[in-house]
Amino acid sequence: GGIHAATRVGHREANGGTHARFRALPRRGFLDRHRRSADDELTAADWVLRYYGYRMRLTPKEHARLRDGLEQTVEREPRHAVAWACLSQLYGDEFRFRFNRRPDALDRALAAARRSVDLERTCQQGHQTLAQVHFFRRDTQAFRTAAEQAMALAQSVDSPTVLLEAHHTLGRVQAALKNREEALRHFRAAVEGVETVRGFLSAGEQKSGFLGTNLEAYAQTDAEIEQAR
Repeated sequence: GGIHAATRVGHREANGGTHARFRALPRRGFLDRHRRSADDELTAADWVLRYYGYRMRLTPKEHARLRDGLEQTVEREPRHAVAWACLSQLYGDEFRFRFNRRPDALDRALAAARRSVDLERTCQQGHQTLAQVHFFRRDTQAFRTAAEQAMALAQSVDSPTVLLEAHHTLGRVQAALKNREEALRHFRAAVEGVETVRGFLSAGEQKSGFLGTNLEAYAQTDAEIEQAR
């Protein structure tokens, strides 16, 4: 099929149903078909799935196209909480990776993340991106609150990648607060999550850009564990 069966991308999630969410590892052929589609033919659900593909292979070119597409999408479908969360992440990538930078990236990221969680209080991705923005803004208390909410929501979702990201985010919270034992616990859970997700991939996929640009970043949590000791 068009979606990696082991991880089950949730079309219901792409349409805004976060209770049914399964974070994506779409197959490459499926993503390539989306890339060939005309932008004006894509729905909010299509842009969300395309966003997941971008997280596998982070490039400035795809970032620019996604940002423009999602900005137009939320104008057409302003109540799509997940689309707002994805847009917040793309604004954050302007700050984090210096992709296609525009002024006030973190202010835009914060506004989009808040719009996401205001629209849907159970949107795990919205709380996850909100936590990240607070982390970048060095607002420790707000970071902790959003990250704990993201973690609580992640635990209700049957998806190793959702839990992996939530543990990593909460580990960063605890490390920032100098709670080393708690940081270690979350970082170790994140590392275990990396190994779980690796198990879903073929040998060829493990050598692809996905592992190089995304999963390996989480494997670096080992270094963060050492720093927290």
